Amino acid sequence: MTQALFIIFAGYYTFVAMLYTGMILWRQRDGLSRVHPGQRFSSHWWNHMTFRLFRIVIWLTTITIAISPQYSVYYGPFLRSEPPALIFTGIILMVAGLALALISNYTLASQWRSGVDSDAPAALVQTGLYRISRNPGYIGVAFGQCGFFIAYPSVFTLICVLVGMTALYRQVLFEEAHLHQRFSNTFTQYMRNTPRFVSLPDWRNR
Repeated sequence: MTQALFIIFAGYYTFVAMLYTGMILWRQRDGLSRVHPGQRFSSHWWNHMTFRLFRIVIWLTTITIAISPQYSVYYGPFLRSEPPALIFTGIILMVAGLALALISNYTLASQWRSGVDSDAPAALVQTGLYRISRNPGYIGVAFGQCGFFIAYPSVFTLICVLVGMTALYRQVLFEEAHLHQRFSNTFTQYMRNTPRFVSLPDWRNR
């Protein structure tokens, strides 16, 4: 089962890598860069590089174990065998997360950037999923990372969740600071009306 599962993981992360590479190249056909890691060795640059590196590591290790499943022992699995229900739940979460991220990126259209572009966006997007969350794309990425851990609970996948969540949260803070500076009162009002991630129900008055 391990090899089949890692074939799925390898296919998933290969698809994600090809999809985002293709999306970046397609959107850069106008000659404008869509990737902005920030000034070299700045906090934003380190965060961007950390997230990029850990995604590459995930991709390479899943391919390696798909080819040679005996290396899965180095992931430090928590379970001797993965319950099918757990695997299914994790994979569904990975697929749902990817779909959410893609819909979010589609909503941003030409405004989409990887990192903080000092000259963008031209307008603050508040439509579609961005009406109910300020960061639906990052929620999708988080779903995918959590799904990876649920489908194969291990030391490695847990570290990936912790590193991924930390990098995503820090990126949100970098982008919020930029958007607040760029749109000032408009972004302040947007923050008041729309949660950073999701709104939890208030049960105190029920």
